[in-house]
Amino acid sequence: MLILQLIVGGTWLGRILGCMQSPFADLPGADLVDRGVSDLAAGCRSVEALLVSRATIRLRSCGVPVGEPLPDADHELYQLLAEREGTGAHSAYNSLTRRLVSFMHAAEIKPADVGRARALELLSQLGQRLRAPHMLYLVGGSSAVVIGWRASTRDVYVRPEPDSDELLRLLHELKQALDINIELASPLDFLPALDGWQDRSPYVGSWGALHVRHLDFRLQALAKLERGLDTDLEDVRAMLGRDLVSTAELHDAFATMQVGLFRFPAVDAARFERRLTDVVGGLAEGKS
Repeated sequence: MLILQLIVGGTWLGRILGCMQSPFADLPGADLVDRGVSDLAAGCRSVEALLVSRATIRLRSCGVPVGEPLPDADHELYQLLAEREGTGAHSAYNSLTRRLVSFMHAAEIKPADVGRARALELLSQLGQRLRAPHMLYLVGGSSAVVIGWRASTRDVYVRPEPDSDELLRLLHELKQALDINIELASPLDFLPALDGWQDRSPYVGSWGALHVRHLDFRLQALAKLERGLDTDLEDVRAMLGRDLVSTAELHDAFATMQVGLFRFPAVDAARFERRLTDVVGGLAEGKS
């Protein structure tokens, strides 16, 4: 027990491990959340403490003992990263956010229950309440359930344009009213943009002032290949199988964005390219 306490340094995860095997210990990003919870309890305004403060409600619902969150955590987190990372602050912010989201995905006990009907209900209600015209791009599981290769998704990922106060307030209200977890994130936060991606984003429909498209499937597939979870690779295969994107388009898109990957230091370009070849190249060979 003494050795264990010395190793974990008295963190909340260490206290759990001291008496039983933690359900969180092997989850992606557990070290980040562990440190954030511990720093928060100690009154330390660290990057990790500010990060977990942004997701207090969801982390608590996963069973993580998060204390009182720090106010204005998102703004202070970015400022702190800007001081430490300079021009790399945006990339560092996105990388930390991805790790936190990955932890919460893995930690949630109950499966997602947002199917096509509930996703469309969200779009309908949002469109009815909006006054100014907006474009909303569906991403990841949102596209999967609307098109139909998945029955449900844990989170509804969207990219709004513009990300106006009006739209963000309405999304927050509907998140509570419909009990749907809405995340504002897209591949454009983690990978270089591709020229013409807006035109390559398939139209879904319009609800009042809200116009909805699936985000360019080249970007969606490449982002999933870069992350590389089993579910991500299944989604890529589903996109290919439904002719939403082709193997040639993915190889061309990767070649185009490869020169800009240095702006995203969290991306391992070599591993990314190997995974593209293993998954997409393998499928192409299987079809030939």
